[in-house]
Amino acid sequence: MNFFPALPISIARKAGSDGRKAAHQAVQSGALVVALKQYEEVEEILKPHAAERAKIYMRQAAEHFDLTPRQQVNLFTIYLYSYINGAWDTARKQTHRHKR
Repeated sequence: MNFFPALPISIARKAGSDGRKAAHQAVQSGALVVALKQYEEVEEILKPHAAERAKIYMRQAAEHFDLTPRQQVNLFTIYLYSYINGAWDTARKQTHRHKR
């Protein structure tokens, strides 16, 4: 099942990858600090930050790829959740390394 039928898969994959990479870099550099709690709480805390990054990414991609409004929304959603998941994963890995 394709949840994002209007967005070319290559652009969707790139958005997901770029979102995770950006979050990973932000957490590793200390620009984004993630306090590990329940995932649902972390998601709500990270959403405003991730949404700002996703808007910037969406605007740049919309110009570059000439995306329709629907495609822009799909791209925004992919980037947003990839960023949140990337930040969460990186924070968990850092915490796990520090506990050893």
